[in-house]
Amino acid sequence: MWLPDWLPQVSLQPITLLAAQAWHELLSPQTPDTFQARVLDLPMLLQELAEVAILSSEDERWATFLPMIAAELQDARHVEAAFLAKDTRLRAAIDAITSSVDADNKTPKTIHERARIALTQFGPIEQRWKDHAQELADNNTNEKGLLLHRLSTLATHIMARGLEEESLAAVLADACQAGTVSFIQTITACISGQSREFTVSWR
Repeated sequence: MWLPDWLPQVSLQPITLLAAQAWHELLSPQTPDTFQARVLDLPMLLQELAEVAILSSEDERWATFLPMIAAELQDARHVEAAFLAKDTRLRAAIDAITSSVDADNKTPKTIHERARIALTQFGPIEQRWKDHAQELADNNTNEKGLLLHRLSTLATHIMARGLEEESLAAVLADACQAGTVSFIQTITACISGQSREFTVSWR
């Protein structure tokens, strides 16, 4: 487990140290693949499904990938159960997508439209994940597992932008001493003000 050289000289909240160690493991190229952040999270899977739906409307061979992506989406939906429990409209939009893929009369356009509805319900993806992580941290957290999971989804978006080194460089003593909420703000500052809203238009 990663331990910074400056650790003996500072006093940290245990949860902040845990978050810093987790962040380092999620983004460090030296970390084994099994501990690194996932390549895709729930909104990214929605985006991928919408894109493949468009491709399958042009070439039916792509349609074979829709059930596989939908299965991954369903797994991600279960992982995000606690988050989705507070957003029933988003949860219903995601459930409508998996129902569309399973239906015998499914069409790529229907799947695409429902994926876009869900992405619209999400809004600015990274900002929602940051807000949720800070909310969990502000609870001083009785939900360490949820906080670590949310850090993992944030790390996924950092990786997608190629900002691993910039974010890891922010894991300094001052950032950690400021507390967990402030620490999360610091390590994700590289994506602040540019949170994406995924959209895919039907051709």
